[in-house]
Order: sequence, then structure tokens, then C-alpha cells
Amino acid sequence: MKKPSKHLVLLGGGWLCLYALFASHSVANEVLEQVLLDIQQLSSEAKQGRETGTEGAALTRDWLKQRFAELDVASWQDSYAAPFRYRQGRHTKEGVNLQGWLPGCPDAPGYIVISAHYDHLGKRGRRIYPGANDNASGVAAMLALIRQLKQLDAPCRAYHYILLATDAEENGLHGSAAFVRQPPVALEQIVLNINLDMLARSEPRGQLFITGARRVPGLRTHLQQHQGQLRLVFLTDRGPLQAGSLQPLYDWRNSSDHAYFHRAGIPYLFFGGMPFTDYHSPNDQWQRIDAEFLSQVMTIIGQTILWLENETDVLGLSSDSN
Repeated sequence: MKKPSKHLVLLGGGWLCLYALFASHSVANEVLEQVLLDIQQLSSEAKQGRETGTEGAALTRDWLKQRFAELDVASWQDSYAAPFRYRQGRHTKEGVNLQGWLPGCPDAPGYIVISAHYDHLGKRGRRIYPGANDNASGVAAMLALIRQLKQLDAPCRAYHYILLATDAEENGLHGSAAFVRQPPVALEQIVLNINLDMLARSEPRGQLFITGARRVPGLRTHLQQHQGQLRLVFLTDRGPLQAGSLQPLYDWRNSSDHAYFHRAGIPYLFFGGMPFTDYHSPNDQWQRIDAEFLSQVMTIIGQTILWLENETDVLGLSSDSN
């Protein structure tokens, strides 16, 4: 089991962090510090593991709504909340997505949806499953991308952007399914989904997996120019095969919320990691986040946004191709 990251030290009751960051980080220190603070907040004991339908999930939504408002994210019908119902076995349950948007230029060709699920496993008895990497890291990265989009050196954004924090991902991708069923804009206007899930642990081999890049011609070459020491692994939907088998090692197409965008014919880019040492365990704690790895990942995702903003003619492709 990997030791807790040495980049984080508890101060003053555990709510402030001292970041031993290196000047060589590609992401500005203040950006990385905010991402790490957001991960700490989302995976705190007070959030109780963020299980769908619990008080911890409600507290998480309140916190996210405040962050959206602070970042001047616009809402539909004066609310970020988009409640939905779903079936689980014989029971009907309720979840709540949070969604907002940043407008682009008047002639923007469509909407890019940036998604990350905020729910996790909650509590099992007295043990809290904090879900720092899965998926507080993805939500924190989404918040950082909002800041980046608002600071672009351009008169207006080339695309409209929808920010989607999904609920009930852990028990069946129900939040993204609900969004695709009842989107705030016509599905035909959504040209891409960028889905973020488990970005802050370098296990097992220091790799960031990217699926869907073949649908966005030129992106792979661009990202390889900015990967530094990060190991980028570009996969097709099926990914690598199991040894001696024709079965895929991991079902990347259905591994997270991008699955329902793909099923709706919408191209997607998935940035994420494989299951790691503390996956779905009480030890997925913010103290174990790999700050160096996360900084490198944020650079790649940020470069993706910058590249898309300058390559407005590459989207709108069929998702049938790999």
C-alpha cells in the first residue's frame, strides 16, 4: 500500500493544508492548491462519503452550489439542481444532478459537457468511504476548468460549456442517464462530453488513460507534446485485451458517465485511472492524493480545453468510430 503523499500536511485541526510544491509544476501552484483544497472538502468526514440520497450528499450539493455561484456559473430556471428518479431492483430511488453553463460566442457551434460524478459509497457501519480520488478529484478538476474557461484570453468562448456534477454514478450511471433523457438543451446541440473520473492517484503505473481521442483528430498529437513525465495511454473503447483472450481487460466504454453520451451518439473524451490500491475502500483519503501526478493530469486536461477552443472544426463527428 502506498504511503500518504508527502505533499500534504495537516494544520489547525485538519482543515488547512501546507503544500510542498515544486517550481517545476506545469499547473500554477495556486490552481493546484485550490484543487487539493476542493478534494479535501469533498472527501471530508462531514460529507459522510456522499452516498446518493443521504445527508452527506445533500451537504455536498450545498457546497457545490456555492462554488458554482462563486464562479458565476449560470443556471437554468434559477436552480442548479436537476432531480431525477431511477429504479434499483424493486425500489424507486431519487438522485440530484447539479448542472450549470458558461455561454460561448454568439456563433458557437454547440455545447461541450464537462462531467464528473460527485457521489460515492457513503458509510458501511461506522466506517466512512471518503472517495477522495473517486471522485472528489474529478469534481475538483471540473471546478478548476471553470476557472480556466473564465480566464481565456479571448473575447468569448468558442463553445458553450455545460458543467455537470452527476449523482448515482456508483450504483449504475443513473445521473448521466437522466441527463441524456432530459437535457437542458437539445442533444443535437451537444458536440462533446469530457468526463473526469479518478485523476489523482498514479497507481499502478503512473498512467492517465484517455478514451475517445480518435474521434477528435489532432488532439492526441497535441497532448503528447505536453505530457512531460506523465504516461498517457490512449485507448479505443474496448481497450487492451486480457492475456490470451479476446475479452477486453476493462470495459472503458461503460466505465463511467460518458457511457450514456456514447449511447446517444455524442463523441466523448474520458480522462481517468484504473482501480488503485484504495479503490472503494475507507482509505481513499485526501491525504493519499499524489499532488505531482494530479498537477500533470490537470495540465493535460487544461491543454485539451485550450486546443478545442482553437480547433472549432473538429467536433460533430460520429461516435461510431474509435
